[in-house]
Amino acid sequence: MSLTDMAGTGGLCPKCDGEIEFKGNDLFATCEYCGMNVRLSDEEYNRGVEKLVMGKTRGLVVGSVLGNVAAGLICIVGFLFLIVAWGMPAIFAGQYLLIGIIIIICGIVVFILVWKYAAKYIQSKAEEGVQEIQSKAEEMASHNPDPEDKAGNFCESCGNPLKPTAKFCGGCGTQRS
Repeated sequence: MSLTDMAGTGGLCPKCDGEIEFKGNDLFATCEYCGMNVRLSDEEYNRGVEKLVMGKTRGLVVGSVLGNVAAGLICIVGFLFLIVAWGMPAIFAGQYLLIGIIIIICGIVVFILVWKYAAKYIQSKAEEGVQEIQSKAEEMASHNPDPEDKAGNFCESCGNPLKPTAKFCGGCGTQRS
């Protein structure tokens, strides 16, 4: 059994036509009238998944960018040592050239490490976020009542969907039996 998609329902439950309200960043909701679990329409669902995954990886992306900036700054310092060595007497220039080259190599190593590991970590966090959403969808789908089962919380007089806690019908005012 799968989750019912809200596409084309106008925010109404496909089982009982009760109004479905999605709160905050929720991708799923349960009809308070019949207990049917539904998810947002495909377009809204995909946008919501993207938003949740971006929220989960935003800090990692910022860290990756800062790591690359740090690597660039390290390389710049190395190049500054090379430039300084260019105008020095030969007796000192060798040491500055060597230090500059070592610093540049360190900057390149930092850059490579950031790209190699940050990209993998960001990708794994994004996949983890998608798997969490999919497992939530599977869990909700497994607890979904049969959509063909029309019995439930409906007014016996007018057929209006009723909340499980309702004592009277909101449509016709008939007392619930």
